Amino acid sequence: MRIIFKKTAAVLIIALMFFSDFPAGVFEDMAEKIRDRNVVDFLWQAGRNGSVVDSFRPDAARAAEVAIDTTVNTTILRHQKSSKQNVCVSDTVCYAFYIDSDSDVVYQKSTDGGASWGGTGTDISVGTWVALAVWYDRWTPGDTTGTLVHLVYFSTADDLTYAVFNTSGDTFTANVVIASTGAQGALAAANDVAISKGTDGDLYAATVDATAPTSPASFTHKCAGTCTTASNWVSAGSNPWDGVGDDTDDNHAITLLPLPDDATHDAGDMMLVSLDIADGTVEYKVYDDSANSWSTDFTNLPVGATDSTTYTHTLSGAVDIVSGNLYVAYIHNAGTANTSEVLAAKYTGGAWSSLTDPWPDTTDGTSIVTDASIGIDSNSGDLYVVYSRGASATANDVYYAVSIDDGATWSIDNLLSSGTDRNHRAISINSSSADRLFGTYHDLTATTGNDLYGNTVADISVQDLTWVTGAADFEIWTSSVLTWDTGTLLCSGTLTDTNTDTISCSSGSVANSTQYRVQVVLKNSGGSTSKMKGSSEYVDNVAVKAGWAGTNPTLGTCGFNDLGSDDGSTTCSAAWNATNDVRITNTGTGNVAIQAAGNQGFMYLITTDSDVPSSDATSYMNASIDSISEDSSKITISGPAGGTLTTDIVDASYVTVGSPTVAMNTATFNFTCQTVTGSFGTASQQIYINNNNGANNGWTLTVAAQATTNIWDSAGTDYDFNDPTGSGCTDGGDAGDSVGGQMTVDPSVATLAVGQCGSCTTANVSKGSSAAFNEGTTDTITLLSATAASDDVGDWKLTGVSISQKIPAEQPAASDYDINMVLTVTAN
Repeated sequence: MRIIFKKTAAVLIIALMFFSDFPAGVFEDMAEKIRDRNVVDFLWQAGRNGSVVDSFRPDAARAAEVAIDTTVNTTILRHQKSSKQNVCVSDTVCYAFYIDSDSDVVYQKSTDGGASWGGTGTDISVGTWVALAVWYDRWTPGDTTGTLVHLVYFSTADDLTYAVFNTSGDTFTANVVIASTGAQGALAAANDVAISKGTDGDLYAATVDATAPTSPASFTHKCAGTCTTASNWVSAGSNPWDGVGDDTDDNHAITLLPLPDDATHDAGDMMLVSLDIADGTVEYKVYDDSANSWSTDFTNLPVGATDSTTYTHTLSGAVDIVSGNLYVAYIHNAGTANTSEVLAAKYTGGAWSSLTDPWPDTTDGTSIVTDASIGIDSNSGDLYVVYSRGASATANDVYYAVSIDDGATWSIDNLLSSGTDRNHRAISINSSSADRLFGTYHDLTATTGNDLYGNTVADISVQDLTWVTGAADFEIWTSSVLTWDTGTLLCSGTLTDTNTDTISCSSGSVANSTQYRVQVVLKNSGGSTSKMKGSSEYVDNVAVKAGWAGTNPTLGTCGFNDLGSDDGSTTCSAAWNATNDVRITNTGTGNVAIQAAGNQGFMYLITTDSDVPSSDATSYMNASIDSISEDSSKITISGPAGGTLTTDIVDASYVTVGSPTVAMNTATFNFTCQTVTGSFGTASQQIYINNNNGANNGWTLTVAAQATTNIWDSAGTDYDFNDPTGSGCTDGGDAGDSVGGQMTVDPSVATLAVGQCGSCTTANVSKGSSAAFNEGTTDTITLLSATAASDDVGDWKLTGVSISQKIPAEQPAASDYDINMVLTVTAN
């Protein structure tokens, strides 16, 4: 009988032969040096806690403004309305609606996100139109598939007229008269106009006589059916300007917004907001759809505004299609040096409240603000206000302010126009979008007349988290402080977004009982700001405990590294999640903000346990922010040298047996199928397992043939060990042979005992159950299994494993039958 003794870098193989006068077998056992399986996920957060938004991404890379039409109508009051006049239906397709030099209602389309336009408008309605308002289906909460843009416009003949434009095919139906001459009072370019759609799908159109709002009858109109049929337009309640209180004042800027179906309002209810130019107040009424009536009198918003009849209709409104909250922006003292400013307010839960001023008059002592318009990033809820500001009313530029914390703080003066101090008026930004917010504005400089310009305010395609930042974005530092990049860098690695990848944290090794700071950088490669706040949004470093940091590491504090200088008032919280994962959350009142194409750092402190494994490759990062999740590649982290898990066949003195054998009982030739038995593991040839911190999460000992196609081999005929056909007595369809036979292994009858370790126990180490080899079904049989609660340092011995073998009928007798088997011990 020969001994096979192989040694490779990771595997020790010992051949063990079973023999008898009839069949005999050879077992080879494989002892593998295996480290404990631990997982490292890293998560870091670094930076300052509690800063507010006082800066924003620089405008250096912003696209240049583009001329949409240089031949628009030169009467600015025909364009300067409280309503919206542009729509973006995707990241690439945007529309501008306006009144051209022929006083026609026209549109232009851009198919490259507003970078280029047709140059002149396509007629929707030919006439002498002096006012225009538009509303896009998807600006109404709940409408996620609508393709229609609804237009309302009127002429000097006082006809209030409706048109519908279908962005799916660019078709339209125009000139549906909502209210004929006189029904709306005397309308002129100075009058405002509004259109909106309720959450129940009904359309509303409104205007107001600028000089006599209560007479003859200024209506709000409603359509609940096919709105290209004029008779379907009816009065929405009685005239809101009913002559009571402020209703008698002249000159109103108006906007209509849909109210949500909530505890305060029902589906279909509408909000009418008016800037009372004469009284200097911003006020509102609510339309009760079920009662077909308006609230009894206008109610003032907390902060009013003194408007101007020259720089008029500075009111603008938008609705958050996710929350249902309403927002308005407006100018106080428009056109007045030093005192003009941009104000904003929010409606939720049945009440209006003031927001922080998007551009307060305290910003400087000279600027004049002339117009503003508000829009919403529907992915993140970020607010954008576009406004014109300059040293004079006729020499200004167009800027935008953005708030990522619902109007608590604003980043201001982000340039949108060319920066050449033109006379900008009639500003519009689309009400909301999940793709692109685009601003349009008019230039009234004397040399060019009235040119319509535009530029992208925000390319807000949805957030997209990534661990790929183009640098060493995962690092472990030997440090006891939460200060980014301080201490001694132990190792670093560059993450990917593929969880099946494995990268290395090179080149140092983690030590036992040592404090470290883990740092990681997360990027937002999308077009919209990612905001992290509350327990549902987190960054996880998976499988740190019972992984690369040892069995029971001590978790310290965490921090954020505000790489974009745009976080709000944040508080970092680190805790164990799912037992072994480090979870970082923001429990502050403000947001951890990752702007589009921006980065954020996360960090935490941890002290390793005394049993750090020699290597671990199961750790990775996981982030879940704004309902977007991203896993990183796994990370190999090296620990202290040492830690082994081995199996062997030893004698009573625990010396390796040179030629381990298992003897099967003798059998003679027989015309019927018969069974022979043997015992694997004796006092002089013990099955031995040694765990020296090589498997701190448990281990498994198995036996298998060297190959599933192996057979009991002799110089003459052979027979099988894994063919269950005929209860192991005949040949079946198994691959690689045409002989029968089946081996059964029963470790449950064996004796398990502690080896040389004086303090170890057999607790949490279990013997396997009896099983028979069956090619392709049962190729490996478990002899022992140890749980994570078993001794991390210990040794065990197993004797008396029962082996039985079915021998087919009429099998020729021979003394040289053998089969090669393998023992394998593996860390869990």
